[in-house]
Amino acid sequence: MTQPYRIVVGFWRRFFADFFDAIILGIPGFALGYLFRYTFSSMGMGSITRLSNNGYVQI
Repeated sequence: MTQPYRIVVGFWRRFFADFFDAIILGIPGFALGYLFRYTFSSMGMGSITRLSNNGYVQI
């Protein structure tokens, strides 16, 4: 009797895929954050909001 066909992705394959995704997204994100650091700083804490049950809550 044959076993059903299963696809099992190896640990290292998934690890390196996550690693490369972090690099691909992290380097441009860091560069944009660095370029616009003064713009983001001038926005202040009032620009940071979190979604809550009643809309937005200022932090």
